[in-house]
Amino acid sequence: MEGPKMGEYLTRENFRKAMYHQHDNIKNRGYNWRPVIMKKNLSTYLLADSKRQEFVEQLQTFLVYIMDQASLIRKQFNFLMDKDTKDYI
Repeated sequence: MEGPKMGEYLTRENFRKAMYHQHDNIKNRGYNWRPVIMKKNLSTYLLADSKRQEFVEQLQTFLVYIMDQASLIRKQFNFLMDKDTKDYI
């Protein structure tokens, strides 16, 4: 596909180009770390204890929530700030 010529009015790409890919099944969605974050980071001795199992599950949901919120804050901060900004609150 050729680029726009000099002086030619720039328009967006044809919608038919996007139409061909709207039903693509993309498998690469990254690693799903949410259900296994505590299993990967804690010792098997702590996970084997049945009394601590409920606490570990609650702690896992809390950590997942905190990490998701931190990533949302980072995305919003990067979106709202200019790239040349030197003044960080």
